[in-house]
Amino acid sequence: TEDAFLTDVAQTMAWHERLVLDEMDKDKNMLIAAWTGPDRVSHMFWRFRDPKHPLYTEEGAKKYGRAVEDTYKKMDEIVGKVVAKLGPDDLLMILSDHGFKSFRKGLNVNTWLVRNGYLTIKGQPDSATASANDPKQFLDTIYDWTASKAYSVGMGSIFLNLEGRETQGIVSEAESSALITEIKDKLLALTDPETGAKVFDNIYTSEVFTGETAANAPDLQLAYADGFQSSKPTASGRAPQEIIEVNDDKWSGEHASSDVANTPGIFFSN
Repeated sequence: TEDAFLTDVAQTMAWHERLVLDEMDKDKNMLIAAWTGPDRVSHMFWRFRDPKHPLYTEEGAKKYGRAVEDTYKKMDEIVGKVVAKLGPDDLLMILSDHGFKSFRKGLNVNTWLVRNGYLTIKGQPDSATASANDPKQFLDTIYDWTASKAYSVGMGSIFLNLEGRETQGIVSEAESSALITEIKDKLLALTDPETGAKVFDNIYTSEVFTGETAANAPDLQLAYADGFQSSKPTASGRAPQEIIEVNDDKWSGEHASSDVANTPGIFFSN
C-alpha cells in the first residue's frame, strides 16, 4: 500500500542518515552518500500531484499530493544535520542527475516502427495489424531481421539494423543517414490522437554520444514531451497492438526518456 511504501522509505532514510552522520565522525578524506528516497517517491507518487494523470484522484491528492515535497523536506533536514558537522575547510557538494516528468501515456515504439514499415514481425506480413507482446519472447525471436531496418529496446533508444554491427544487419552505412533523418522527422511530427499533443520535444542522433563505446550508442535517442515515455513493453523490445497506451501503473513519474533540456538535475556546493 501507499502508506507502507512511505513508511519503508522513511525508515530507510532514517537508517541511512544514522550511517552518514556516524561516518562523518571518523577520519576520512572523502565521504559519498547516495540517496534513493526522493527518486522512488517521485516515481510512485507523481500520480497524486498531476490532475491529468489517469490514476489521479482528489481523495488521493489530499492524502498523498505532497509526498514528493515531504520527502525533499526530510532530505533538506538531513542536509542541515550534515552541514552542522562540517569543519571550516570541508567541501559539501549536493547533486542530482535528473528531474522528473509525469508519465501519463506510453509509446510502443516498436509498434510504431512496424506500422511505418521499418520493422517486420515474423509470420505477420501485414504491418497494419501485426503485433507481438509475449513477455517470454525477445528481439531475436520476434522479428524478421531480413526485412527490418530499425528497432527499439531500452528506454528511448532506436537502433538501425546496420550491416557489420547487428548480426543480421541489412542497412548499409551509405543509406543510414537518410534513414535516421526520415525516422526522426516522422516521429517529431507524431501527436497523441486523443489530445493532439506532440509526443516529442526533441530527438537526438548518435552525434551527442562521445567516448570509447560511442559506436554502440543508439542511432536515435528519443526525448519525450511532458506526459509521454517509452512503454514498458518497448523496453524489452516488444510490439503491442496499440501505438499509444494509457499508463495505468503506479509507476507514474519518470525521467528515463524525457528531454534532458527540460528535465535537468541540480548541483550546488557550500
